[in-house]
Amino acid sequence: LKRDEDDTVSSTDLYAQAEWRFAERWSAHGGLRASRVKFESEDFFIVAGNPDDSGSRDYSETTPVAGLVFRPSRTLSLYATYGEGFETPTFVELAHRSVGSGLNFDLEASRSRHLEAGVKAIVPERARLSLALFDVATKDEIVVETSSGGRTTFKNAGRTERRGFELGLDTISAGPWGAALAFTYLEATYRDPFTTVAGSPAVPVTVPAGNVLPAVPKSQLYGQVRYRKPRYYSHLEMLRRSQVAVDDLNSEFAEGYTVVNLVAGLVQQGPGWRITEFVRVENLTDRNYAGSVIVNEANRRFYEPAPRRSIGAGIQASLQF
Repeated sequence: LKRDEDDTVSSTDLYAQAEWRFAERWSAHGGLRASRVKFESEDFFIVAGNPDDSGSRDYSETTPVAGLVFRPSRTLSLYATYGEGFETPTFVELAHRSVGSGLNFDLEASRSRHLEAGVKAIVPERARLSLALFDVATKDEIVVETSSGGRTTFKNAGRTERRGFELGLDTISAGPWGAALAFTYLEATYRDPFTTVAGSPAVPVTVPAGNVLPAVPKSQLYGQVRYRKPRYYSHLEMLRRSQVAVDDLNSEFAEGYTVVNLVAGLVQQGPGWRITEFVRVENLTDRNYAGSVIVNEANRRFYEPAPRRSIGAGIQASLQF
């Protein structure tokens, strides 16, 4: 036995939001959220050489959001928003200290500033379009400090930045055929250098400003072609993700990959009830690729293989009263 403890987290959020249509084609939006999150740990494993590590930590923050929307026509909207974010650690991130025992209550919450501007449009009876540009600046980013033997510790780094754009397209035309497309471009980088440890045994190293955040793809493309009838549906999906860094030093990158999935199903429905049977084939082409990475793994065992081709089937039923 290494640990015996009860960990409890509780959260309280109060928020208010408002909309003001101050002109025929203009509207303003605003909101305010007050958040409080409390982590508590009661330690029952108290023996010689292992002290009572019970403790607690509160995190609290008030975050605003504000936006402006302009509608030149019924089918076109332009918008801009500003917001602030507040992200506490999780118990997984608090679980271990680099030195000593007990939870890492020295870990701070990360705080962020968000800017977004975009356009949303509808081509009548044809398609729905959206484009968003974003910039997110974060301070006290929570990052992996060490990862060895299945045990991971976390720390706060300096500032990071995420900027890019998202593009979406979805057909809305009549008929059984349809398609959807979504593309994201994201540059996620460290703005400040910071010190971490690497290798086994661990050696202090400096992560330079400008390095990309690990496990974050720079681009992602999703496409779907679908066919739907009242009693039958099917769609073919494609997902393309670019390479990702495996550590903060950007010493290696997991290759990008493309996977294809196929879904087909039958539908039966009547007044107030609906039953759907479906079959889903994941990784249709049986691609061998790394689906995720273990960030900063000390023995350079970064890569986790994704499942090869897999098939699942199920039944969904609903009843309305």
